[in-house]
Amino acid sequence: VREALNNYFEMEGMLEKQYERCKKQRGLYPTNASLESALSFAAVALEEFKKKALTKVFENYSKSLLDLTFFYENILTEKAFPADTTIAKLNEILRLMALCSQLVEKHICRTSSEKELVELLSLDVVECIHWRIGALLYMYCHTVRMKPERVEMERGIFLKCCCMGVYHLHKMAGIRVPLSEDEDVISRDTMTTELLQRGIFSDVHMLGLMYAGEMCYWYWQEVNKMAAAEALPTKQSANISEQTSSTPVDDSMQPETLELSTVAKHLTGEVVVLNWQKTFNALHYGQDYLSRYIEVARGPLKEHSWKYDNAVKMVVEMKKS
Repeated sequence: VREALNNYFEMEGMLEKQYERCKKQRGLYPTNASLESALSFAAVALEEFKKKALTKVFENYSKSLLDLTFFYENILTEKAFPADTTIAKLNEILRLMALCSQLVEKHICRTSSEKELVELLSLDVVECIHWRIGALLYMYCHTVRMKPERVEMERGIFLKCCCMGVYHLHKMAGIRVPLSEDEDVISRDTMTTELLQRGIFSDVHMLGLMYAGEMCYWYWQEVNKMAAAEALPTKQSANISEQTSSTPVDDSMQPETLELSTVAKHLTGEVVVLNWQKTFNALHYGQDYLSRYIEVARGPLKEHSWKYDNAVKMVVEMKKS
């Protein structure tokens, strides 16, 4: 009973804190639509909590967090991920993202599984969380890559972000089940049917393939540079392992301070995350994602102006290795 009461009051505290967080930001930026939406969802979550409608609480609390973090992400992107504050801001966003699953854990009193998260938060919300984290890490890596000196300074963080960015996009792509070829389809649109069979349910899924492929390519390029500089065989740099973790990084900028692994463990489980980090092969995944992107861009979406020239170049380069 004591544990149940503690969980109840902790959950109420989390909801009230989110409401006050949104209210404060809304006061600073009164015309921002994302903050208006975040505050509205937070208010509804509190109201539903008092009615003990927990499913609605999870849904609205998560939507409030997603809108609030969208606001923070836009500021980071607009400011081109400033070197002096980016790590702290990324950390703040990742912590907020993790609160979605933490609320579920408080409710069911144990570690939540992916299936339970989907059931309680909804498929759309869990998919959106993975997409937003993956896309955010992609934007960070893309921005840093434009300045070689920053990659040099933040190499450990850059590689971790590439690896975990791909992880979240990989999880996002696997939440919905592709349409089976023998399933009956109401739509007579053959293009739509083919896209669903390939697991492309929206533009986000198409972008996810390209983003994941690019981050694999960047990761692969960077560890090859490290291997060449240290006179190591290229094959030894295929995985995110001791070589990456031993890259000199200032203590205040260690990759783990980004809580990349922490938020992923909340969403998908510790074993799954650790296994991904140990077995991540940028060369293999990169060719797979980019090849799938190219096939769809040349196939069912050939009339929709999806550019794939850069994807082709990256695949060709990786195949030569």
